[in-house]
Amino acid sequence: MAKNEFIDKLQIHGNVFVDKDGCLNIIGLKGIMFPMVNYVLLYELLKENTDRKKVRDIFYYTGFMETFIAVKIIGDKYGFKDKRKILSLVLNQAQMIGIGKLELIKYEPQNSHFVLGNSQSPPGRETLKLLGKRKEAVDEICRGGIAGIFSSLFEKDMVAIETSCVVQGKSQCVHVVRERKVWAKTRLNAESKEQIPLSPRKYPLLNKFLEKENLLSRIF
Repeated sequence: MAKNEFIDKLQIHGNVFVDKDGCLNIIGLKGIMFPMVNYVLLYELLKENTDRKKVRDIFYYTGFMETFIAVKIIGDKYGFKDKRKILSLVLNQAQMIGIGKLELIKYEPQNSHFVLGNSQSPPGRETLKLLGKRKEAVDEICRGGIAGIFSSLFEKDMVAIETSCVVQGKSQCVHVVRERKVWAKTRLNAESKEQIPLSPRKYPLLNKFLEKENLLSRIF
């Protein structure tokens, strides 16, 4: 059994299983087994052969939308109101989707400043194993997911920057979350600047979804 209360409950109550049609079901959602090495190859090949900035943004917003919606579901559907409780529940789910074990290092809602660590980072460790040390961070989905959590919780345009990554030879990945407008006034190195995603308004699909949910003008 996993050493995670959320995952243990899912397994005990049969919420993770393969049905008779061969579909993987996770809490009522259809899924697919996708080895981490495939994820790493997909990510690196796309960066190498297309617009690397847009690739980073796409992976980022894939994680962002997943957690953004998850926070809304936990709050609206299940009635949770306490932000720290919602945060704890969502962070526990990180292990379930395979992005590692996230630890809250700094929580300053009054300053919209948050820091999370991830000592496991499966994408980072698999990249290190497959391709060796890299200069840039690689946890785009995790980084986007973290930003999605805080953007949804506080209804602000929050952006996460991965300031260190295990693929760089560091002991853990560190994600710093601030409002986009704060990052805009901060002196950043080239790698951190490239991590700042274009506004969701620049991507029609995100724009359409957020507008439908009445979130575009309120947050972005």
